[in-house]
Amino acid sequence: MSTVATVTIMLILMTTIIIAANNISTNTKRINFASEIKTIQQAVNSYASKNDGDYPVLNNIVVDISALDTAYQNQFKENLETVMNGKIVLNEIDYDKIGITDLKYGNGKRSANDIYAVSMQTGKVYYVMGLTINNYSYYTLTTDLVNLLKLSDKQIDITDPVIVFTPNNIDWSNTNVEVSIKIPKLFSLQEIKVNNTAISIANPIEEGSYNVYNVENTGNYSILVTYTNSQISTQKLYAKYSVTNFDNIAPAFTLGEVKKMDGGNLSGYVDITSKIENGSGLKKIKYEYNGIYETAIGSEDKKTVKAHFENNGIELDTKATMIPIRKETRKLTVYMEDNAGNNSIMTIGIDLKSEFASYIQNGLILHLDGIQNTRAGHNSSSKIWEDLSAQGNNGTLKFTSPTWNENSLAFSSSNANAVLFGIMNPTYVTQELVFKFDSLATSDVQTIFANFEGGGYGYEYNKLTNKFYYQVFVKESGSYKQVVIDANPQVGKIYYLSSKYDGNNITIYSNGEKIGSLKVPGTIGIPSNTIMAMGANPTGNGIDTYYCDITVYSARIYNRVCSDAEIMSNYLIDRGRF
Repeated sequence: MSTVATVTIMLILMTTIIIAANNISTNTKRINFASEIKTIQQAVNSYASKNDGDYPVLNNIVVDISALDTAYQNQFKENLETVMNGKIVLNEIDYDKIGITDLKYGNGKRSANDIYAVSMQTGKVYYVMGLTINNYSYYTLTTDLVNLLKLSDKQIDITDPVIVFTPNNIDWSNTNVEVSIKIPKLFSLQEIKVNNTAISIANPIEEGSYNVYNVENTGNYSILVTYTNSQISTQKLYAKYSVTNFDNIAPAFTLGEVKKMDGGNLSGYVDITSKIENGSGLKKIKYEYNGIYETAIGSEDKKTVKAHFENNGIELDTKATMIPIRKETRKLTVYMEDNAGNNSIMTIGIDLKSEFASYIQNGLILHLDGIQNTRAGHNSSSKIWEDLSAQGNNGTLKFTSPTWNENSLAFSSSNANAVLFGIMNPTYVTQELVFKFDSLATSDVQTIFANFEGGGYGYEYNKLTNKFYYQVFVKESGSYKQVVIDANPQVGKIYYLSSKYDGNNITIYSNGEKIGSLKVPGTIGIPSNTIMAMGANPTGNGIDTYYCDITVYSARIYNRVCSDAEIMSNYLIDRGRF
């Protein structure tokens, strides 16, 4: 049920309503209102008497009266209603069950709060919206309204004794809810049933003119009190109350990986599926890009988890199902908590191998990957960058202590860092590279990934011209032919590059799209016994100079010309991973 004022959903059929008075004047309104709420109260009492204590109700609502003045709050408290944290529980009255159709108030025309509701604890009727007359607000049949109508003893008398049910918690709870039952001493208690089973009745606690009995049961449960309204009466009467705010089952869910196109890029997501909320509804979903609590299974662990996510984690809308996977993500932890305080946690490991296997394999003779980098993992003792093409072209690191990041290798010109491979002289070539410049202020010429020495092909930067380019030595022309990639390269920018030479054209791609080409018929001039190198210029099977400050994420060489579609496919995988 929705309201005009602030509403907190407790259940599909349970809401929290913040009461605020409505300004309606004229004294005749008091009589009209008193007469109508009296009629509703009589009809509710009559229905309960004829239906073994059941009330004619629809939805549960939690009414927040904390913002009301004390005088207005007392209209509820003087009726012995349980007020917890400024809230009481009422039930919307089903007018069809009591045969009332023509109402001036409580007809829903003014707002969603324009309803009459009954307390399942006391049987008292309330006008949830509140009616303000001469600067005073009425929510129930107050003493002055009773006197105004000159009610007789046989009519409704708000001082009549009633059975009062008081739960120790009206909010959602994952611990047992205890209910105290206050029964006027002049009544004769016959029986108390819990879930239709009679329970033993202990000696009551005396509280003024009441005897108090405490009932506790596991889970949600119903209470039926059978009594007579005097010690000599034989007519059985009934009072009922139901505990419906118990939920001790944690939310359940599953996690899986999905891929989808976002703005032309292939992006990875963790998909939250099979969410089961078990009554109280979800309060929060949070997540972190780690696996910090993936082994938290014991009760003490779960307490630690809950405390952690009170102040940590990224908030996710409780209706959302997708969490974006960051490029560096290896594990992702999802935390869910319901309104009763139950929580669940799950960690998923991101399957990078499945993405890796999707790269184009046909003609692949060198494949370097900053994530799946070596047999020894990401550590400073790793001196081999493993070729994952199955061609055995592993790279030898010329590093004293390699700086392996989680998904890349960083090269330092001052430390003369380089990676050396074998000889790679295909007739036609496609060469792909994902990297960034960490600095441009090193040597005048910086060889990034090439086998230049009187021939060859690869990527290079010239500080004197400030041009970053791809070049191929075309044997028939006897010279290097360049296509500029970036005339003003940027430090820190990740470049996703593919370049190819098919015997007619040198073609350059950035982010999977063609950005330049040069028509140069011929063949690649083969450098004499010169290896492929990264981070410096090779000479023979060693290094000359031209070191650079770069970070490399991924690199591939094909001994054939890849199609535009294949280049785009590889780029989308790279973009999703690096």
